[in-house]
Amino acid sequence: MNKTKLIRIMTAAAVVGTGLVGGVGAGTASAAPNCNQYGPLRDGRTLQSIGSIPYKAGPAAECPTYRSLEGRAVIHCQKKNTYGNIWFFVRHQATGQTGWIYKGDTTLYPDGIKWCNP
Repeated sequence: MNKTKLIRIMTAAAVVGTGLVGGVGAGTASAAPNCNQYGPLRDGRTLQSIGSIPYKAGPAAECPTYRSLEGRAVIHCQKKNTYGNIWFFVRHQATGQTGWIYKGDTTLYPDGIKWCNP
């Protein structure tokens, strides 16, 4: 194997490895997410979590987690974060805990959820 081909293979492996480490909410945005956000009660319908999921302080994976919960939650609103991912600001029905949850961790959510910032 020549040196040029080896360098190309190593570069491709590094690019793939970087993509796998990033995870949900990761991206190349230059600004850190605002982890101190709340959403107004604009919707009021409910959704179901897929198992126990983290309730975050802001709409991004790197924001602190308040606690992890499972079950139904009342939707306040939805927001697209700086990475282009959809997050819901919700209130857990059983505990009253509020927080941001990633759309990919939910199921049985209604169509047409109101946006946090119209």
